[in-house]
Amino acid sequence: MEMESNQQQLIEALDNRRSFAQNKFNYTIFYVSSGATVCMFIIILVLLSYSVHIGEDIHALTTKGNIILDDIQELLPIVKKMCVHENFTNSYGNICNE
Repeated sequence: MEMESNQQQLIEALDNRRSFAQNKFNYTIFYVSSGATVCMFIIILVLLSYSVHIGEDIHALTTKGNIILDDIQELLPIVKKMCVHENFTNSYGNICNE
């Protein structure tokens, strides 16, 4: 009988040791660190979505730049012909040889 009461006291002592009422500080640290981890995860997700959005904008910008460069390459022979013309070189100087 005495052994059973000792075991019961031991079980109660272990239960009290694990309870939030006895260890408020340890559980508070656990909950605060868990909350901070969740907040950091949300921040990482927001930054990731923002980075993807910026990447899409950069892709659109480079696509437009490639289209503009293609148009400039088509107009380059016309500009070279303008450089030969006398009125162009009198007005703007000899900028074609630079």
